[in-house]
Amino acid sequence: MSNVQTSNVQMSDVLMSYIQMSDVQMSDVQMSDILMSYIQMSYVLMSDVLMSYIQMSDVQMSDVQMSDILMSYIQMSYVQMSDVLMSYIQMSDVQMSDVQMSDVLMSYIQMSDVLMSYIQMSDVLMSYIQMSDVQMSDVQMSDILMSYIQMSYVLMSDVLMSYIQMSDVQMSDVQMSDVQMSYIQISNTQISDVLMSYIQMSDVQMSDVQMSDVLMSYIQMSYVQMSDVLMSYIQMSDVQMSDVQMSYVQMSYVQMSDVQMSYVLMSYIQMSDVEMSNVQTSNVQMSDVLMSYIQMSGVQMSDVQMSDVQMSNVQMSDVQMSDVLMSYIQMSDVQMSDVQMSDVQMSDVLMSYIQMSYVQMSDVLMSYIQMSDVQMSDVQMSDVLMSYIQMSYVQMSDVLMSYIQMSDVQMSDVLMSYIQMSDVQMSDVLMSYIQMS
Repeated sequence: MSNVQTSNVQMSDVLMSYIQMSDVQMSDVQMSDILMSYIQMSYVLMSDVLMSYIQMSDVQMSDVQMSDILMSYIQMSYVQMSDVLMSYIQMSDVQMSDVQMSDVLMSYIQMSDVLMSYIQMSDVLMSYIQMSDVQMSDVQMSDILMSYIQMSYVLMSDVLMSYIQMSDVQMSDVQMSDVQMSYIQISNTQISDVLMSYIQMSDVQMSDVQMSDVLMSYIQMSYVQMSDVLMSYIQMSDVQMSDVQMSYVQMSYVQMSDVQMSYVLMSYIQMSDVEMSNVQTSNVQMSDVLMSYIQMSGVQMSDVQMSDVQMSNVQMSDVQMSDVLMSYIQMSDVQMSDVQMSDVQMSDVLMSYIQMSYVQMSDVLMSYIQMSDVQMSDVQMSDVLMSYIQMSYVQMSDVLMSYIQMSDVQMSDVLMSYIQMSDVQMSDVLMSYIQMS
C-alpha cells in the first residue's frame, strides 16, 4: 500500500492476502467479514462505501472510482475492472465470476439478486438502471450505451451484443438464450413477458416499440427497421426476415409459424387476430393496409404490391400469389381456398361477402370492379381482361372461362352454373336478372 488515505474506516474480521494498493483514498468506509485475496488496486477512490459479507478473489481494479456504494452479500471471483466509474450504486446478493469490465461508467444503478458469470463488457455506459433477479451467463457486451432502463426477472444466456444503444427501455420477465445482436438501436421500448430463443439480429433499429407476451423462437432478422410498432400476444416460430422495413404497424393476437419474408416494406399497417402459418413472402410492399381476423395457411406471395388495402374476416388457405399488384382494394368476409393467382393486377376493386374455392386465375387484369355477395366455386379463368365491371348477387359454379375480354359490363342477380366459355369477347354488355345453367 502506498500513498493511501483512510478516514473513519471500520473493518472487522477481514482477511486480506497478497494485495497491492497504490494511491488509494477511502473515506467513511465500513467493511465487515470480508475475505480478499490476490487483489491489485491502483488509483482507486472510494467514499462512503458500506460493504458486508463480501468475498473477492484474484480481482484487479485500476483507476476505479466508487462513491456512495452499498454492497451486501457479494461474491466476486476472477474479475478485472479497468477505468471504471461507479456512482450511487446499490448491489445486494450479487454473484459475479470471471467478469471483465473495461472503461465502464455506471451511475444510479440498483442491482439485486443478480448472478453474472463469464461476462465481458467493454466501453459500456449504463445510467439510471434498475435490475432485479437477473441472471446472465457467458454474455459479451461491447460499446453499449444503456440509459433509463428497468429490467426485472430477466434470464440471458450465451448472448453476444455489440454496438447497441438502448434508451428508456423497460423489460420484465424476459428470457433470452443464445441470442446474437449486432449494430442495434432500440429507443423507448417496453417488452414484457417475452421469451426469445436462438435469435440472430443484425443492424436492427427499433423505436417506440411495445411488445408484450411475445414468444419468438429460431428467428433470424437482418437489416430490419421498425418504428412505432405495437405488438401484443404474438407467437412467432422459425421466422426469417431480411431487409424488412415496418413503420406505424400495430399487430395484436398474431401467430406466425415457419414464415419467410424478404425485402418486405410495410407502412401504416394494422393487423389484429391474424394467424399465418407456412407463409413465404418475397419483395412485398404493403402500405396503409388494415387486416383484421385473418387466417392464412400455406400462402406463398412473391413480388406483391398492395396499397390501401382493407381486409376483414378473411380466411385464405393454400393460396399462391405471384407478381400481383393490388391497389385501393377493400375485401370483407372473403373466404378463398386453394386459389392460385399469377401476374394479376387489380385496382380500385371492392369485394364483399365473397366465397371462392378452387379458383385458378392467370394473367388476369381487373380494374374498377365492384362485386358484392358473389359465390364462385371450381372456377378457372385464364388470360381474362375485365374493366369497369359491376356484379351484384352473382353465383357461379364450375365455370371455365378462357381468353375472355369484358369491358363496361354490368351484371345483377345472375345465376350461372356448369358454363364453359372460350374466346369470348363482350363489350358494353348489360345483363340483369339472368339465369344460365
